[in-house]
Amino acid sequence: MDFFLPYQYSIINDTAPRIVIEKSRRIGVSFCLAYKLFRRHLKSPHNSIISSSNYNTGKEFLKEIKKFIYASNIACSTDVVPSAGMTQESITFPNNSKIMVVSSEPKAFRGLGGRVILDEFAFALDQQELLAAATACSDWAGGEITICSTHNGTGTIFNTLVTNTNYKHYRITIEDAVREGLAEKNRGSHSTLSSVAERGLAYIKDKRDAAANQEIYDQEYMCSPLGSSSIISQEMYNKCIIPEYVVGRSTLGDVSRSGAIFLGIDVGRNRDSTVIWALELGTDYKQLNPKLRRVYRTIMVKSIKDMSFEQQYEVICGLIGDKVKKVCIERNGLGIALAEQLSKRYYDKVIPFDTTSSSKGLVVERLAGWIAQERLTLPCDADVKEDILAMQRIVTPTGKIGYEGRTATSHCDAFMSLAFSLHAAENESGFFDLSSLTQQTLGHKVI
Repeated sequence: MDFFLPYQYSIINDTAPRIVIEKSRRIGVSFCLAYKLFRRHLKSPHNSIISSSNYNTGKEFLKEIKKFIYASNIACSTDVVPSAGMTQESITFPNNSKIMVVSSEPKAFRGLGGRVILDEFAFALDQQELLAAATACSDWAGGEITICSTHNGTGTIFNTLVTNTNYKHYRITIEDAVREGLAEKNRGSHSTLSSVAERGLAYIKDKRDAAANQEIYDQEYMCSPLGSSSIISQEMYNKCIIPEYVVGRSTLGDVSRSGAIFLGIDVGRNRDSTVIWALELGTDYKQLNPKLRRVYRTIMVKSIKDMSFEQQYEVICGLIGDKVKKVCIERNGLGIALAEQLSKRYYDKVIPFDTTSSSKGLVVERLAGWIAQERLTLPCDADVKEDILAMQRIVTPTGKIGYEGRTATSHCDAFMSLAFSLHAAENESGFFDLSSLTQQTLGHKVI
């Protein structure tokens, strides 16, 4: 039996400068790429950079290359690559070419040049900037870049690359790999069966049975990304717009407003803006159900960018007056310092929000319910609308519901600031239990 399988040989011998590999889990793609890199460095003086979804995974990739080095050293009875040239983060070859492992932070590529391998790219946090940095880095080696990954939903940069004609494309499912001999390479309970066909079917069944559900199996092994759905549809948003009503972009406007005001703050610094969303409480007397009479009108959506946190603090304090009843601000990451400062100064008004998967789900789904019931007014603003519509409900590889989204300029900062504003308002009026919403209210199954 050959050492490599046919699809592995194809990847090893492919000299295309740009390659994208859409793959099943556990089919040996990283293994054959490790050999390809080892073989290239014996002949080529160009450096190579490996980046995986996390730094430790990148170092595991480097270990695979070292296995080929150790085997070659033994087979040739000499040091094809001396052990002195190998560390946990790099390998230096006798021709002075080097293989390095870097993190998936785009800034890690600064000052580097060489061919690039982006492993498990769909799971990188900032795929757009990472791809830009890696592409620039690869210019030093004739633009050689190989991107490989299993899927991580439909909303990834990786999912767009698989149809990009500038890349040579491979798509290798578990069924493709088994058809070319994968089950015969791996020992397991399937190995005791009598025929190749039976062993192959049993191998695939083991993988399917181990997956949480069919959708997860399709993504992890069949190169079929899990779908996602927008939280707020364009139709839902449009129904909440009041024509000709102008929403403030810098101040709360008329301080003599009759309704209580609630602020939501999603904190950013450089790449993302800090967005402050203000809602004013009102009453819809046309509602027969008293529980549905409470409504909110958007009176301000203020975006702050390229300001120090000290300056942002002063801006926020300038907005918090007597009419502002509650302020909800994210207390994670960048928001910690601002949240703590505001909590000390306005201890009776500020609600720090700790974002977790469950708490984010609560405020996101609550907001979806209120917009579905047309109990919020939203601004007639193209940028804000794009941000609100970009938030998506996704199914993670573990089968859980998650929430994420982005536009060219934000990570749904406006959406989250609105969700925080509503959270502040509902905490003032009495905690609003998501479970009281019906399936028809939310438009989907309550999680």
